[in-house]
Amino acid sequence: MIKLSDTQRKIVEHRDGALLVIAGAGSGKTRVLTERVRNLLENKIGHYRVLALTFTNKAAEEMRERLSDITDLENKAFIGTMHSFCMEVVNQRGSAIGVQGIPHIFSSTGDLIQILSDVFKVNPSLQSILIKKEKPQQFLGQVYQFISEQKRSLRSPEFFLEKPDESDEVNLSAYLYRQYDDMLRAQNAIDFDDLLLLTYKIFTERPKIADMYRRLYKFICIDEAQDLNFAQYNVLKSICGEQFKNVMMVGDPRQAIYGFNDASSEFMCSDFVKDFSPTQIELTENFRSSRAVIQVAQILEPDFQMEGILPIQGEVQAFCCANEQEEAEWVVKYLEELSRKGHNDIEGKVSWNKCAILARNRYVAKQIEEKLSKSSIPYYIRLTSAQESESELIKCFELGMRLLINPADYIHFQQLAKLLNVNNTDITLHKSTDDGNTILRNLYDCAMNSNRSKDSWHNCGDALLSAWKTLTDDNPNFLKALGILEKCAESTFENEIQQKEMVVNDIAMWKQHWKKYVSTSSYGSRTLTQFRNQVALGTTQLQTEKDAVALLTVHTSKGLEFDVVFVIGMCEGIFPDYRAIQKQGKALLEEQHNAFVAVTRSKRLLYITYPKFRKMPWGDIRAQSPSRYLTQMGIPIFSTK
Repeated sequence: MIKLSDTQRKIVEHRDGALLVIAGAGSGKTRVLTERVRNLLENKIGHYRVLALTFTNKAAEEMRERLSDITDLENKAFIGTMHSFCMEVVNQRGSAIGVQGIPHIFSSTGDLIQILSDVFKVNPSLQSILIKKEKPQQFLGQVYQFISEQKRSLRSPEFFLEKPDESDEVNLSAYLYRQYDDMLRAQNAIDFDDLLLLTYKIFTERPKIADMYRRLYKFICIDEAQDLNFAQYNVLKSICGEQFKNVMMVGDPRQAIYGFNDASSEFMCSDFVKDFSPTQIELTENFRSSRAVIQVAQILEPDFQMEGILPIQGEVQAFCCANEQEEAEWVVKYLEELSRKGHNDIEGKVSWNKCAILARNRYVAKQIEEKLSKSSIPYYIRLTSAQESESELIKCFELGMRLLINPADYIHFQQLAKLLNVNNTDITLHKSTDDGNTILRNLYDCAMNSNRSKDSWHNCGDALLSAWKTLTDDNPNFLKALGILEKCAESTFENEIQQKEMVVNDIAMWKQHWKKYVSTSSYGSRTLTQFRNQVALGTTQLQTEKDAVALLTVHTSKGLEFDVVFVIGMCEGIFPDYRAIQKQGKALLEEQHNAFVAVTRSKRLLYITYPKFRKMPWGDIRAQSPSRYLTQMGIPIFSTK
């Protein structure tokens, strides 16, 4: 039995009625959330499931691991992100609002902007409007942003006018929203924003379905509730209706860092309180961070008051480096020294998986990534949520897989045709059949007549065709397909070491995706469509490496903790971000939350660095000043020289 404090036990044993838990960093939030789910499942009265919604796939995986001793867990609880839950709802109940079959998720922004571009191509009057734009791609990006904002505001395309008005940008964007949505549906596809919008429509337009979900899920638990946005909160309300109150929210308004995604802690702290009248409990004990880390965290967020702080002093230091190269070199050397010598405040050896390097954004991490790659230190990168294939061969395989499961997918057909050097005049092939294998065979035949090197491509082409043939939607022999491509790479790229390495790495990545999918699905229910959608949702991504340093952005570090944390690039204009400095107000407040999140990832040792000079992307060398947060925290700054 896990030991709980009196306050934690009160939360875990709470039964009926709404519950709001304000849980500071290191207060055991994950523990109480997990143990409450356990308590609800092990002390069931009647037949029901628990709906546990997490902010990240990693948090969901961690919760499932902690509850793995519960028999038949997957049938007793849904544990996953809100987007994963919405995907399940749309798959099972989408027909109630006209969504046929299992829709395919288009997750790449580039793919979605291409859809928008095609809207203009098929309409001469719209094309003339685009041609007049000084920066057409920028205009397309702005229209796509408008569409995304409407969906996040739960406004369907049918709310908007059917005729475009070139003189009115908002009216034109609204019309394009309708056309964009129609083109997506014609390809049996949806985007991420659709998952929430369609689920909301299902529950509000078909109240009997919402009522069925309320009976199925008697308790709802929501993690990281400070990062809910308008759409997510209203999807929750649409499930609950007027009477259902068994909702638990756990979060910390001091860690609200997703304002760029329209998230606001007000949905947890204000709307939830008004709509659900929850019992409110605050966790104020700290079970994670050293005294030194707590001290600087409290300077950044004065209302971060913790009781029962660990009796470990820890260490917080700041260093100024000559430039970004020296900063990266110093971090690598210090990591190596900690690994060799250890530290008094860390029990046992300082292994690599106890260490993390955090950057405000992925661009700041470039120099340190380069230095790590040349060192003997193992590391893994989580600078964005996406994992993409790098080699042409595996990109072709992936695009072909999309066409096998969705022959109507014209966007990815175009991308595959381009990779195969098939001319635009040959793209009429797509409309000649609704069979994915036939489309791929026709593309292959056209590729053989292109200017691509026939000998090299013939080997790859035959392998691709063979690999695609092993993939059927209801019985995909995915590992066999990858084996065919692996064998091809061995012979075709024997003398092209870099190309071969990219193919091998891509195949290893896709093997891991498949392995993860298999581990979370039952044998008879596996389909290629479901697998591809799970990859798009991020549920098949590798979450950690066994013994490696983590290279993260502040946003991808959310929910993680390490004995040793280095926060690099802590200078004005980087951290806080220059755009937040210009905007002031909420944007700058969120940057302070980012700084709070960064320092509280550390359990014991925290080292903050910044370069005195930075080389700008256009080549200029510019002097840097230390971040206002370093000044605010009052940490002495040492030179690395």
